[in-house]
Amino acid sequence: MRAPLLVLSLLVLARPATASDGDYNAWMTHFYRTRDIGQFDGYWKMVIRDGLLEKKNTVPPVLGFSSQVLHVYPSLIKGRLDNPYKFPEAQRQVVFTMLWLSDTKEARAMLNSFGNRQYATMAPPGIAGWKIKAAGDLDLCWGWYFATGDVAALDSIVSALDLGPYAGALKRFPTSQKTEEDRQAAMKDAIFSLAMWSLGENARDNHDVAKHIAVLYYRDQTPTERRRWLGALFAETSANISSQELEDDKAGR
Repeated sequence: MRAPLLVLSLLVLARPATASDGDYNAWMTHFYRTRDIGQFDGYWKMVIRDGLLEKKNTVPPVLGFSSQVLHVYPSLIKGRLDNPYKFPEAQRQVVFTMLWLSDTKEARAMLNSFGNRQYATMAPPGIAGWKIKAAGDLDLCWGWYFATGDVAALDSIVSALDLGPYAGALKRFPTSQKTEEDRQAAMKDAIFSLAMWSLGENARDNHDVAKHIAVLYYRDQTPTERRRWLGALFAETSANISSQELEDDKAGR
């Protein structure tokens, strides 16, 4: 069985440097079920050791996952993020953003005490309706989902399937006129393809993801274009859902 996919970057992120580090990918992708904070220290040491707060590919999933673990367990802030200025400058903004997204009174107090008015006065956005403008947005939503189990994060990922009309644009780009329109179409196709791929991979290994795809597929309010691609995912992943659940999903339309 292939490892559950959090995101491309987290498959690399979660590879332990030593056997004692443990399998953080498995821990992270199951966190919303287990609420096992016992491994958070090891995970956080890995994040710091490997500079994951400043690498472009790892910042979004670490941000999505860690901020929401801190939301539920704000005591974890102490001793780890209670002094953003102990972090290298390249990581500091990410730390402030993580505290802001955690949306806790402890984090707000810190943002105020360190004079970060930009975040201290703004309410953090929820994950519902998160705009998918780049691959990193998909990564952040997956991190958020596996920390919380909140299907609003999955809904945001699924919204990228609305870019389905651009399918094939990336493959055509090398022989196109390479206009700005061609570039934008290729980028949108890349986001669409990553959304399809990550949903399919996770749904094959995660019952809850597969079930939510089925729910959205059968929901009358689902837009036609989106349902088309959900149908393709459903055909590939429905084996991960019991026949009774499928009947319940149909009946619940």
